[in-house]
Amino acid sequence: MVQSASQRFRRMIIRTQANATGADTLPQQPAFANKNNYKMQPSNVKSSLHKTQWPALLAFPCILLVLAVLVVLRPGVSDTTPPALTALFLLALTSGVAMPLLLWKVVCQQRRMQQYRRLAQKLIRVKRLKNREEVRALRILNHIVNPDDREVPGTDVWQNPLYGFSGDLAIVCEGPNQQVYALLADLTGHGITAAMGAAPVASIFKATARQGMSVDEIIEELNNKLAALLPSGFFCCAAVIVADARRGTLNACNAGLPELVIAADDGAISELIPSSQLPLGIQTVSASEVVTIERHYSEPHQIYAITDGLIECEGPDPDLFNMDKLCNCIAADAYNEGRLAKIISCRAAQIQEIEASDDITVVEVAIC
Repeated sequence: MVQSASQRFRRMIIRTQANATGADTLPQQPAFANKNNYKMQPSNVKSSLHKTQWPALLAFPCILLVLAVLVVLRPGVSDTTPPALTALFLLALTSGVAMPLLLWKVVCQQRRMQQYRRLAQKLIRVKRLKNREEVRALRILNHIVNPDDREVPGTDVWQNPLYGFSGDLAIVCEGPNQQVYALLADLTGHGITAAMGAAPVASIFKATARQGMSVDEIIEELNNKLAALLPSGFFCCAAVIVADARRGTLNACNAGLPELVIAADDGAISELIPSSQLPLGIQTVSASEVVTIERHYSEPHQIYAITDGLIECEGPDPDLFNMDKLCNCIAADAYNEGRLAKIISCRAAQIQEIEASDDITVVEVAIC
């Protein structure tokens, strides 16, 4: 197994906690730094003028002004003041007026920098609190989605959330007759906004799987519940898979996700299952309206469900890793326990340094 459910959520928690590391210190390059790469550090803020420095700065223009007045007004001076004395007087007068204005501007700028520093410290405290709350919420969500955290043989799941919370939900469990029930859901949005919709989806799916309900009945329950709960504009793309390895049967429904890939042990692509339903939560449907597929296999096969984050990436070439390249990656590798990891490695090699722009989840289920 590449990652168990507890390992996936533990990795999310560690990533969220890592965001808070070093939060007690000011950022080296805050958002309000200017284009000259000014760094907001305590040493810069503490460079304000000390009260003992003010007399020294004001003394020079004041002395010039007094000397100029004394020279101009001293007895015996003719009515026509020499140009040099006039220039000295104007210089002293200008310095006496401009220096206080300049000093006042410096004081205002220092006060503004101190306000920026207090704002930065406040933002750090808010971020630290937010990280703690995200860790707590992630643990609660982990308990709701995977309370028992049992691994199901013949299945594999890989998740890479864009943020601490993932908008992708992957659940694998066993039915009453040892069938494998798998759900892959991609909710609208990212982070905590999308993750909050995972709780009702997980609860409904596990309840229906324990009862051994069919795929169309599960889709009906999920869709109608989400249509009642979710606000307008929110929906859930999902795939529900029920595989019975003893009989070699597969039942599945794709509601808004990329094509499901069915591959043989030797890597040959048997079938691609496109979306046949609207995403869940848009409008109510009955079980009779749900379009499902049913397949029987006598040889070992695997089915792969993915979210669109795997085959979509932002960059100069949007087709760096598409569905065709995913199928080629599967076809180039005979089935073994490391095939899912090789798919992820193949994608990483294709996109290189381009960062993911969406949550990524891949679910693998052995059919027989």
